[in-house]
Amino acid sequence: MTGWRIIMVLALVGQSLWADSPLPTEQNTPASMDKLFTLLRQECAECRVLKMELEEEEHGAVYEVKLLTREGTVIKREYRASDLQLLRQKTGKHR
Repeated sequence: MTGWRIIMVLALVGQSLWADSPLPTEQNTPASMDKLFTLLRQECAECRVLKMELEEEEHGAVYEVKLLTREGTVIKREYRASDLQLLRQKTGKHR
């Protein structure tokens, strides 16, 4: 019976923590990672994904992606999570 009480407390605490956050809208809901993978395959079919994270920044959610090309070049990209628009890209040699 104690386990159920803990779950109920966590559920109530979770609700109060999210009460102040805005409701999801089309503008602030992140696109799925599946859509991002599809986009990456189209843009860099031979690249290997080294890292992919969804980060919350002050201007909104951003996917941070690190790719490795066949030639050994590392490409770091940031995409706006809501519409997958490319925001930044940096390249460098893999060590």
